[in-house]
Amino acid sequence: MKKLFANFSNKMRAPSSAPDSGGPTTAGYKVKKRKMENLHKAAWMGDVGKLRWHAMCNNDVNKVDKHNRTALHLACANGHAGVVDFLLSKQAKINLFDSQKRTALMKAVQCQNDLCVNILLENKADPDLMDADGNTALHLAAKIPSLSCVIMLVKKDADLNVKNLKGLSPLTMAVRGDHIAVTEFLLRKGADVNILDKHQRSPLMIAAANGQMDMVRMLLLFKADFTLMDNKGLSAEDHAVANGHRPCAFLITEHGTKRNQALSRAPAAVCDETIKFEPDHPNEALEAWEGPSTSKDGDAFT
Repeated sequence: MKKLFANFSNKMRAPSSAPDSGGPTTAGYKVKKRKMENLHKAAWMGDVGKLRWHAMCNNDVNKVDKHNRTALHLACANGHAGVVDFLLSKQAKINLFDSQKRTALMKAVQCQNDLCVNILLENKADPDLMDADGNTALHLAAKIPSLSCVIMLVKKDADLNVKNLKGLSPLTMAVRGDHIAVTEFLLRKGADVNILDKHQRSPLMIAAANGQMDMVRMLLLFKADFTLMDNKGLSAEDHAVANGHRPCAFLITEHGTKRNQALSRAPAAVCDETIKFEPDHPNEALEAWEGPSTSKDGDAFT
């Protein structure tokens, strides 16, 4: 009996052997430092001195551990910008995948290590590579959300409308999480406001289904098509009503009425209107950004 209890207790205490949990917003890696090789341990700990010694001994800086992680992956996950700089100066390969098919850039984004993100992008890291779930670095940044990472990635021409294996674009992920500032930034930079997921749902449908008034209002101002229907024949207004969000449904109906009236009177003026979004609860991060966004809201629509 004691032996059975001991075995059960050991199982309960045993840490996972997986490198991370595999989710798109998983932050760092799970490591056992006593089992790490010296090169990887030095990168993980941020010890540039030991890394210089390894380089002098001609040790391969691109050597991988059993989870396919390089020293660069580990340094980015822990935010050691000095180590990242050093490894790149020693010809570290910048776009290698770990066992989750994530690059060093993806790990830096996930852990919101902005300086590492900037260094990697300046050294030609590819922002459009996909992990095992089809997510790019921009997907990960939009989901967290990290407005600072989103801005850096978009400046390096990250694909705004790429879809992951679930058919979700970075914009859709931002809308699902009700991340107003990231959503507005992506829309202003040209993200497709009417992009559809694998169920043919638009961002407006998702926001309406969740009762996200500010998000619905902003998407409409960016000319979201409220007449679109998903693969079940439901419009954004239908989704709002079905989920008990009648204020959202009324907002969409009112917008449609006003839009049709305006188009019939002065279509040119409506088409040329300047978009200015003023939410009920303004997010100042986009207007005066000084650093990374730290909000980590979860998904609302699945």
